[in-house]
Amino acid sequence: MQTNMVYHGNQVALTYEIPMAEVVLDFFDRLKSTSRGYASLDYNFKRFQASDMVRVDVLINSERVDALALITHRDNAQYAAAIWWRR
Repeated sequence: MQTNMVYHGNQVALTYEIPMAEVVLDFFDRLKSTSRGYASLDYNFKRFQASDMVRVDVLINSERVDALALITHRDNAQYAAAIWWRR
């Protein structure tokens, strides 16, 4: 969710509140790719917040491998699994 936007000449500073997992998963890579390396990222921890999280299990030969499991928000479970699967 965007919380602020400030213009500095020909630059703009955007402030968002997003889950840290989003930053860790893919956000920074997409930011650099989209901006062709011109964007930067600075973040501060704001608070813990309850959320609808689910565990995404990885099966190898129909057996769950706990070391490869990840926890993500229910809305992003399919996306996170697809990213993991492509790697």
